[in-house]
Amino acid sequence: MPETPQRAVAWRRYMAKRSYILCPHTAAGLHTLDALPPGDGQSYICMATAHPGKFQDVSQHADMSPPLPPQLEGLLRRPQRCLHAPNDKEAIKAILEQRYVRGREGREG
Repeated sequence: MPETPQRAVAWRRYMAKRSYILCPHTAAGLHTLDALPPGDGQSYICMATAHPGKFQDVSQHADMSPPLPPQLEGLLRRPQRCLHAPNDKEAIKAILEQRYVRGREGREG
């Protein structure tokens, strides 16, 4: 995920204001919420989506290096796998069924 000035502003603001390091996705969401006009009568919630340590390469752009929890540290050392799929609900459903439902049936029993 490429670094943006808006995210860096949100990172620094929330670190100074709350001593909280945001993940890039949460920083983008909070930046968007902060840009909304005040007094619209609405309530908003922005939920953190990931541990910021997962994004070491991006966090370094904001001069932050959050420590990784041991569980995440172990996951980052494992091989990564990526599957490209069409933007189609039935295609995704077929892939999930093939990989996780039918694959499990052969291992059960």
